[in-house]
Amino acid sequence: MLILSDLASNGYYLTVTDCLTSISKKYGIAESTLRWNVNVLRKLGLIHCKNRDIIKLNKNGKIVCKILEM
Repeated sequence: MLILSDLASNGYYLTVTDCLTSISKKYGIAESTLRWNVNVLRKLGLIHCKNRDIIKLNKNGKIVCKILEM
């Protein structure tokens, strides 16, 4: 939920590492845990991220955030 919430607030990050570092520092969660969750969110089709590409919510991720009022 933190990853979706953060992406909903910020729009996107330049890299997955940028995103994970920011969230890790903010909430004190290990980057390895966050990286595992990014993979789950990507497999569920809620975020878009590829190697050396920006990470952002896709259409389905935006719908989920809207439903959860993030």
